[in-house]
Amino acid sequence: MQLVEGRAYDVLRAADAAIVTSGTATLETGLMGVPMVVVYRMSSASYSLVRFVAKAKFIALVNIISNRQVVPELIQNAVTPAAIADALTPLISDKDIQENMKADLRSVRAGLGESGASARAAAVVREVLNLSRAQRAERKG
Repeated sequence: MQLVEGRAYDVLRAADAAIVTSGTATLETGLMGVPMVVVYRMSSASYSLVRFVAKAKFIALVNIISNRQVVPELIQNAVTPAAIADALTPLISDKDIQENMKADLRSVRAGLGESGASARAAAVVREVLNLSRAQRAERKG
């Protein structure tokens, strides 16, 4: 394994799989068709607030857009070296699993289209957040 800094797209183009932190990097990696495991840790207070406010089923944009788990997500205490290895190993060693995930990622890309993908992804995220706000308002009212 070689550590490379500042050339993320070059590295992803050459990668069989990736470990990616949640955020726009998951969408970029997904649009490149690279199988991945998404990891995310934050402070307990921030996590509690996000879980309360967002009420989203997923944290990875490719999963949110698909409304199903396309890529595995490890969140908070589930982010351990062993769990990362367990999730990543099949993506590297099992070509069927790798190809299935690549096909799912191609479907995400096709759903967004070639141009304006970022704008459509942002619209999906806004829709999820607005739905969450509406659900909270409904519970209060």
